[in-house]
Amino acid sequence: MSLFKKIVFYMILLIIFFISSFSLYLVMSIPSVDELVSANSSAGTKIFDRNNRLIAELKKEPIDFIPVEKLPKDLINAVVAVEDSRFFQHNGVDLVSIVRALLSDVFHLSIKEGGSTITQQLSRTIYLSTKKTFLRKVSEILLSIKIETKLSKEKILELYLNNVYFGHGRYGIENASRLYFDKPASELTLPEAAMLAGIIKSPSNYSPLINFIAATNRQAVVLALMEKNGFLRRTDREAAELAPLSISPETKSDPSSYFMQVIRAYLLNKYGYQKVYKEGLNVYTTIDLNVQTIAWRTLREGLTEIDKETGWHSVNKKIDILDKKIGLNTNKSLPFHKGDILPAVVLHSTKDKSFVSVRGIVGLIDKADAQWIKKIFIRDTGKTVYLDNLNMQFILKPGDVIQVKIKDTTKGRLHLYLVQKPLIQGVIIAIEQSTGHVLALQGGYDFEESEFNRAMSAKRQPGSVFKPIIYALALEQGYKRSSMLLDQPISINLGNGKVYSPENYDKQFRGMVTMDDALKFSINTAAVRLAQELTVENIVSFSKKMGIQSDYPNNLSIALGTMSVTPINIASAYAAFANGGFIREPVFVRYINDKDGYIIEKTTDSKTQVISSNTAKDITDMLKEVVTSGTGQNARIEGMSLAGKTGTTDDYRDAWFAGYSENLTVVVWAGMDDGSTIGDNATGATIAAPIWKTFMQELSRLR
Repeated sequence: MSLFKKIVFYMILLIIFFISSFSLYLVMSIPSVDELVSANSSAGTKIFDRNNRLIAELKKEPIDFIPVEKLPKDLINAVVAVEDSRFFQHNGVDLVSIVRALLSDVFHLSIKEGGSTITQQLSRTIYLSTKKTFLRKVSEILLSIKIETKLSKEKILELYLNNVYFGHGRYGIENASRLYFDKPASELTLPEAAMLAGIIKSPSNYSPLINFIAATNRQAVVLALMEKNGFLRRTDREAAELAPLSISPETKSDPSSYFMQVIRAYLLNKYGYQKVYKEGLNVYTTIDLNVQTIAWRTLREGLTEIDKETGWHSVNKKIDILDKKIGLNTNKSLPFHKGDILPAVVLHSTKDKSFVSVRGIVGLIDKADAQWIKKIFIRDTGKTVYLDNLNMQFILKPGDVIQVKIKDTTKGRLHLYLVQKPLIQGVIIAIEQSTGHVLALQGGYDFEESEFNRAMSAKRQPGSVFKPIIYALALEQGYKRSSMLLDQPISINLGNGKVYSPENYDKQFRGMVTMDDALKFSINTAAVRLAQELTVENIVSFSKKMGIQSDYPNNLSIALGTMSVTPINIASAYAAFANGGFIREPVFVRYINDKDGYIIEKTTDSKTQVISSNTAKDITDMLKEVVTSGTGQNARIEGMSLAGKTGTTDDYRDAWFAGYSENLTVVVWAGMDDGSTIGDNATGATIAAPIWKTFMQELSRLR
């Protein structure tokens, strides 16, 4: 044998060895079918609020498992028709569908179709990663073939329908049915079954709670495929398309999502995936679901109103509207509550009004309830255009996806305000200062749109919200509330040719003022002069003791809050003022039981005195004056003893209000994620304080 032939021979052997080894590795690495079947029996972790109410479960598998024999035949047929029409003919991998998908992709010069069967979807839903890699795809194919050899088609459908994702954090057909139609899956009608089957492809696009018309368009596609595949007669399909749908009236957004994110991360970091998701824990948290719901609603409504000042910017998505019957609902009363903020689709506009679809019900927006959109903000250029007269046809066109707020539902009519999803973001944190328990934590406008938890992770300049730290240090060092400070222009050489010349917000100077008045009216020059006397080094050391973690500037701008801090840090420091000078780490978990009921973790009361009780009382009295007659008057509530401080940063990038009542410390922050300006005169007093006030008022009604 020649040398060349030997090389070729050994290369072929090497390739065969490599392929065999790789195949063996894949076969050994894929899970057993028994693992997939038994996965649905795992316990998962239950999360409870401070009143021991169940608020969530952490488990990869669905909460409510339903046997396939209890599911309507129309539902099975709808899912098979739209997701895998050859399901009962293939062995887990459908070569016909794969070839068809490849030809479609080549024809369109892009990925238009997929070739995944229901069995393949089950493989990656329950066990495999959804990341699109070659290795994952091969593993998926091998596992799918393995599943088909072990399980019946009916069992595969059962596992699939009990594990597939339907949007809004809901897995499994039983949870989806109760979410969207407020009924068990066994009672689903043909139109309802077709709509749920249509959601599977893209829950974010086809949820009827987000976009009813897109959901009904998708429903029509499912019904057409059912007819094409012999599951329906034409007359049945036409009747189902025109049948009215009664979407569940309950609000589906989860008010506790940001808090749950903190809990989930803590549990996984400390106990690991196996114990949390498979063995199961009972976690008793500090959140009060009633308080959290108020924080969630208050922040959403507050940011929505603030955003109107930006101008109209909200139509960035359009859908096609099919010529079909919409707007009917079997509920005798309209399933909405005054003040609800919901998505809607424009059906038709005249000069003076617009008709929109909200979860399949036609509502009306009068011109008088949309006057604010005469100011139009053009995102691409950052410019604003003003209209002399509002023509609703010019702004709202058929197919536009918008936001509305429920104005009135009396006399069977749905009247709406036009609103929009705000560009501005915000935070509300509520801490029970006597325990450190976090009762509410809202880290943004909408968790489903942005999971970034600003309450815990956003590092923003606190502005004048930081000033009470300076004044507390002064009191600790022997200053009195009556001590005099100079309010006059000041220029400080920072080196490198830079000069720091702080100004007061009102551009006025008062001469000599007491420390009380300097804080009450948030006088910048007085605060800087005080910081100069206290020294930057002492301020940094004291601030760290107060729990403010930051990279501090090494200059006197520190007096005006030019460092970056998280809202939770500010809340913790203010809670110390409210709690007689004792600081506590924010507490999220009270105690945890393992699957056998034994307590494996319990939070004990741990506090450190960082300032004297006299200083804490003096700061509290000074902050009460801020609310009653200073910059925080927009937070004042008759009959309530409240202390607090506004904060505004340069160019109106951040707006704060931090304060407390006898029992609760609450911090509100608002700003743009990219750090751009909120808008002219967007101060803590005008932006954050009203939200804080509304939250405290709603809370007082609750209690």
